[in-house]
This record gives sequence, C-alpha cells and structure tokens, in this order.
Amino acid sequence: MDGYIGEVKSVAFSSDGSLVVSGSNDKTAHIWDTATGRQVKQMDGHSDWVDSVAFCPDGSQVTSGSDDGTIQIWDAIIGDQLKPVDGHSGTVYSVSFSSDGSKVVSESADTATCIWDALSGDKLKQLDGHTDKVFLVAFLSDGSMVVSESNDNTVCIWDTATGRQLKQMHGHSGLVLSVALSLNSSKIISGSADKSIRIWDAAGTGVELKEMNEHAGEVNSVAFSSDGLKIVSGSDDNTVCIWDAISGDQLKQMDCHTNYVLSATFSFDGAKVVSGSADYTVCVWDVETREQLQQIKGHVDWVWAVSFSSDGSKIVLGSSDKTVHIWDAATGEQLKVMDGHTDWIYSVAFSADGSKVVSGSRDQTIHIWNAATGQQYEGETGQIDHTLSASPSSDHATNILSETRNESGDGVHAQPDFGLPLISPSATMNSSCAHWNADNRGWIKPYYSSEQRLIWLPPILNLPPGYSRLSMHNLSPWSYFSPVQLGLYWGQLG
Repeated sequence: MDGYIGEVKSVAFSSDGSLVVSGSNDKTAHIWDTATGRQVKQMDGHSDWVDSVAFCPDGSQVTSGSDDGTIQIWDAIIGDQLKPVDGHSGTVYSVSFSSDGSKVVSESADTATCIWDALSGDKLKQLDGHTDKVFLVAFLSDGSMVVSESNDNTVCIWDTATGRQLKQMHGHSGLVLSVALSLNSSKIISGSADKSIRIWDAAGTGVELKEMNEHAGEVNSVAFSSDGLKIVSGSDDNTVCIWDAISGDQLKQMDCHTNYVLSATFSFDGAKVVSGSADYTVCVWDVETREQLQQIKGHVDWVWAVSFSSDGSKIVLGSSDKTVHIWDAATGEQLKVMDGHTDWIYSVAFSADGSKVVSGSRDQTIHIWNAATGQQYEGETGQIDHTLSASPSSDHATNILSETRNESGDGVHAQPDFGLPLISPSATMNSSCAHWNADNRGWIKPYYSSEQRLIWLPPILNLPPGYSRLSMHNLSPWSYFSPVQLGLYWGQLG
C-alpha cells in the first residue's frame, strides 16, 4: 500500500476486515481496501504527525490522534471531517471507540485521559490522576468503565459516566510490563519489572486481591485462561508459572527454558500453555498434568510472540530471526516457515477460523499470510511504527493495533481479546453504531439492556476467547450475522 511521503505511525482494520486505516507523519490518515491494496480515501486535517487511528465498530467513522494535540473524527465513507476535537496540550498517543461507538477515549503526553462524545465532539470527562505518560487505554466491554496504564507504574479504573477515578491500582514498584483482563471484565492481572504479579478487582472497588511474588525476575507476560480460573506468567527468571486466579496460589512452576520467557498464553480450551523464550525455543505444556508435551526448536534467535489457533491444533511463532513459523501443537512438526520481514517479529496471531496469520515486525510492516500455504496475501501489508499487537476478531476480520510501551517492543504480545460487542446487520445504522453485546454465557443482548435476551450462541459457535490487552484500539471480537435469519425472516423459515 503506497501513498505516503512519510513514516506510517499506526494502522487498524475495520471490523469486517475489508478496510484498513493508517496514520502517518505526513499529517494525513488514509483508508485502504485490503483486497486490492487501493487507497479509498485520504483525510487531511491534522497539522502534525498522526500517531493513532481507529475505526468505529460499525465502520462508519474513523478517529485519529495527532502530535498537534487534537483528535479528529471522520466519515469513513466519504472521508469528510465530522468533528475536530481540541482538548489535549500534548501529543495524542492513543484513541479508541467504545463498543457502541458513542464515545471516544484518548490518552496524551499531557498525562490526561479524556472521554469525548463521538457525535458532537464535546469533552464528556477528563480523567486526571496519572503522573506520567498514559500509554495504554481501553473501555471495558460494557463501556461503563475505562482502564488506563501509565509509566507512573499504576493501573487506574475510571467511571465513564462521572469521570471519577474508582481506583488507582498502585502497588508495583517497577514498570508494568503486561496487563490482561478476564472474560467478564471482573479482574485485571498485571506483571511488572518489580518481579510481582498482582490481581485486581476491576468490577468496582479496584482493590488488590492478590499479590504473587514467587518469580525471581521481571514478569514479561501474563494471561488468563478462558474460564478465568487460572493465570499463566512468563519471566526473566526463565520459568513459566501457572497460578490459581482465585487464591493466588502457584499451581506449577515449569522449567523448560534456559533464558528469559518473553511470551506465554493458554490455548482456547485452557488445556495447554505455550511459551516462547530468548533461548530460541518454544515449549508446550499440559495444564492439568503440568507435563511438558513439546519443546520446539526451529528458530535461530529469540522467540518474542506465540499464539495458538482457536482449535489448539497449531501454534504460530514470531522471532528475532525475522521469520514466522507454524507448528503442529501435538507432534511438534514444523508445518510452515514464512519469510518476508526484514527485522525482528514481535507479534503474531491466527484469525479466528485459523485460515490466516498476521505478524508485526520492527521493520515497520505488517504481513498477512495464508496459514495453509504460507503465502503472503498481496496488498495486505502496511508500514507501522515499531511493532504491533494483533488480535483475531472473527472468521472474516483480523484487528491490528500499533504502538508499544517502548521502542524495543518488550512485553507486547499478540493476544485474543475477551470483550464481545456484536454489530447489528441493520442497514440503517448511524454514527451511534447500534450493536449487540454478548455475555460470557453466550447470550446476545441489545446494547440498551443487560436483561433482555435476543438469541443464544451454543459453545461451538462462540468466538475463541483469550485475554485482553489494554490497547489503543478496540480489539473486541465480532460475530458475523449476515447469514442469520432474524425477526420476520425467522417466521418464513419452513
């Protein structure tokens, strides 16, 4: 995708995967067709670098944040500027829509987090409390709270309606390297350079529930199992640990690696854990027996990123050796090697149906690959700043986010997101982004009611869960409802 005269700072997919929006230091944002690589729209309005971009959940709007201290909201169809939002006194590093598209949250070098009305552009709330740059911000799944993570070593929870800080989770004495959110948004876990893991109540009080101090090195990676009952962590002490998420007890310390553990995650069903290390190896573990199932040796440099396919049968790996590998999780057989990046690969993920792999690299590009053939999809590459975090969103789309906590990309991993906002197929959707929500039991509910149940998805149809990175973009999975017979059409079925 060519069209910029400057470095591309940020990219994001639309929810259906058909479009990509990108922001650049040439002061513009562009929308691209992912199938053809053709530029669809160019949006001019910023007077400095565009650092962050995001689509509204229904794809009708784009928001962008810039070094000029402003946020712009654009019509994604015609490319017109809808609202200039001026309220920050420093670079806007991150912007994201709420799941219903009615609000935008932003974070800035001025240490403030702001919530804006996406329709009017009015500032609804300014969230003041951090004392250093806020580099990760996200709405919780129902939009009632915002979580922010800062270089001041704190994680804060805010009430979206009042702007009140519900809790400043200040317990770490070092930089927070990894944060994960439970499926029902009730708990947050954080791993830190202070060698500790902490579990926090995200539902309201924000109190620290548990502190785990058994690691002897910095904690680079933390993740919840899909049922929220277990936690996996990877550390500079070369170990992978599994923890009871309720009691905080260490269930197992797994010693397979001989150097830093950079990434660790559960499989979709929670039965396995995979870990990647600076010793160039990947280990696969049985969670129940705590036995090592595989040790995969194929890379010739640090393995920064690991991720399971949704059915748990395959693993994708990204390494400093500039290659992406796909392996059989059961046999340890190497299935594919994908060459195309020219620098370290910090982030990898499967699409939800397992047909595609996305990778993000320090070479400032993203690549999308055919998981069966290993071939790169033509036209689906774009330049970014430093590295990416990528998230499978549905069988039809993969969301990608850029930006890391520092230039090295340490501690940023590709991870599925737990939130489940669902978009209505209504052709009359407007900028308020009408949508459905899904709870963790599979019930589809309208956004305006937590009690009314519209339809139930059996487990086999539920999207693969994972854990949530606090991020610049809305990384919530999407369900594809176009083929579904709803309303009057239901009655016409014979």
